[in-house]
Amino acid sequence: MSAPALRDMQARFWRALHEGDVERELAAVVVPSPTLDPAARVGIYQGMYVWRLCEVLREDFPKLAAALGDDFQELA
Repeated sequence: MSAPALRDMQARFWRALHEGDVERELAAVVVPSPTLDPAARVGIYQGMYVWRLCEVLREDFPKLAAALGDDFQELA
């Protein structure tokens, strides 16, 4: 059996980040850890994706973030 195309895996990973479902084909190529199955490992990225984007926006717009305070997170 040949390895899946990188483009296909990237698309599946992107859908997992945005839709929340880890497709069977993606889970098949993610190696489980001693404590997490493949879907849970992808889930770490799902949870952190939005937070990382907000962090980048906060770095790019520090004055706006300071002015908005806690509301910046909701805006982002």
